[in-house]
Amino acid sequence: MALFGVVTLVPAAILVWLGWRLIDQDRRLEIPRAEERLNHTADRIAAGLAHELRATLDQMPGWLAAPPPVVAARAVIVRIGPQGVTAHAGRPLVFAPAVASEITLPSTIWRDGEALEDRGDLEGAARVFRSLSASLEPDIRAGALVRLAGDLRKLGRVDDALKVYRAMGVPSQTRLMGEPADLVARAAACEMLAGAGRHDAQRQAALALSEDLAAGRWAIDRATFEFRTKQLAQWIPAKDSSDAEALADAVATFWSDRTAPPASREPAGARSLWLGGHGFLVAWHREAAGWLVLAAPASFIAEVWQPVWAGETAQLILVDEDGHELLGGALSPDARAVSRQLSSSGLPWTLRVAEVVSPADTAATDARRRLMAIGLGVLVFLILAGGAVVAGAIQKELAVARLQTDFVSAVSHEFRTPLTAMSHLTDRLQRDPNIAPERRRAYYDALARDTLRLRRFVETLLDFGRMEAGTRRARLEPADLARVVAGVVDEFRQDAAAGYHAIALSPAAALPPVPLDRDSFGHALWNLLDNAAKYSPPDAPIEVELGRQGNRAVVRVRDHGAGVPAIERRRIFEKFVRGADQQTSGVRGTGVGLALVRQIARAHGGEVRLESAGESGSVFSLLIPVSR
Repeated sequence: MALFGVVTLVPAAILVWLGWRLIDQDRRLEIPRAEERLNHTADRIAAGLAHELRATLDQMPGWLAAPPPVVAARAVIVRIGPQGVTAHAGRPLVFAPAVASEITLPSTIWRDGEALEDRGDLEGAARVFRSLSASLEPDIRAGALVRLAGDLRKLGRVDDALKVYRAMGVPSQTRLMGEPADLVARAAACEMLAGAGRHDAQRQAALALSEDLAAGRWAIDRATFEFRTKQLAQWIPAKDSSDAEALADAVATFWSDRTAPPASREPAGARSLWLGGHGFLVAWHREAAGWLVLAAPASFIAEVWQPVWAGETAQLILVDEDGHELLGGALSPDARAVSRQLSSSGLPWTLRVAEVVSPADTAATDARRRLMAIGLGVLVFLILAGGAVVAGAIQKELAVARLQTDFVSAVSHEFRTPLTAMSHLTDRLQRDPNIAPERRRAYYDALARDTLRLRRFVETLLDFGRMEAGTRRARLEPADLARVVAGVVDEFRQDAAAGYHAIALSPAAALPPVPLDRDSFGHALWNLLDNAAKYSPPDAPIEVELGRQGNRAVVRVRDHGAGVPAIERRRIFEKFVRGADQQTSGVRGTGVGLALVRQIARAHGGEVRLESAGESGSVFSLLIPVSR
């Protein structure tokens, strides 16, 4: 059994070890597979972004004429040259990177009016400037109107000055002091209304001017925009124009790079800018009339180019050359990621692509490994369970072999004792012909008893074998159970097996005829009496009772021996089984007597029962149906 246990447990342990190695290898192989998938994903995303960038450069001329909604809402597209911005689409351009130069007028034009102002003749100066405002030259007219409005303001003629400023408020290409003339006029009107205490009118004018500034109505430089914005902040709450300023700043940065030595001459391309804590994309395309420029925040990339990576189970992060993250979020410490550098991807960013494991993938991996573990567990269980079944069968076969050995030993002993006595008596009778008649008769009686004992023993073994094999069936005939029991008891009293035991037969109530096989039933009752005599003290009485339980007759054999332990009661009626105390006490027996009793009881349609209360003895009951 120890060897069998080793042979069973070693393969199970090897299977467990191999299964664990298989699961661990699957986990290890998952790492290169995941890295390979991640590299393929990064290559696809990089190629897709490069394709989208080329498509954007090709579509920029069409977008300048009719920008799509997403471009109009997110980006600014301009055509810019030495004369400044010549075309614009998309988001407002609040200030321009280049502004057309102002025409310088001769100072003699204003000499007469300025002389009158110096002498304090404001009315005369106003008349001079009014006459100059009728000039056909827009620059002269604009300059004269602004001076006229100033003189009228000094004269306290606020309404007249407002009319002059309104006349100047018509958009034009005229510039004064580096600013558009209408911007100068509207800002001066706001300042004049504030000085005159007309706060409602001044507030409305300031709001309108602020909205036009935010809408990019004028081609002004950054300094002018910042100056006018601060001026308006004195009168109305400042509006947040950081996004528009950042877009304009991105265009201005591009133009500054193109004009500063050494100037870049790349006909088309893109770069990433980090302005005001935000990332921007600047793409350009060289044309004959100048440069076509697109400036867009990182949100434009996420919204317009998202289909490139939308179907990928990965997180995309765009990093500029200075290490700023334009798009994406922080990665978890254990996230697996790969990078594509600027030089290899052809993009203005470094791409970081991190693996995003979906719950479905995790569940599938866990399910696969769980299935492997369950399969391993089932195999180990089957091995151990099969080993346990085989071990149980081996134990049972070993127990049967031991019982058979004990049975053979017991049978040999049962045969040897009477045969030895018979051989001794026969030898005496043969050697001494002059034995006294009385002694000779005693010898013959002893030979007869031993012969009868051997015959009974052999018949018991033969009957048990035939009944177990099913070749002998009970021949049931109606019989008087009380008479049959009394006959067996009387016969047993006269047998040497009864020893010194007093066998008491209790009178029975009237019983109807019972279907019996007289021989086999008598044999069963004889075995019960023989067992009671064997396992009881020499002078202990044996009681036989007859009774009835329902439709069954009951024959009880009560002894006063040591009893049968509870642990042995279930197996006491099995073949070759004898109690441990009975084996150690030296009581002769083969272990088939009670098994034969059970077979005979079943052949009669009944059963045999055992009731034992420890040292107070045992009661064996034969229950036989009264009718078939």
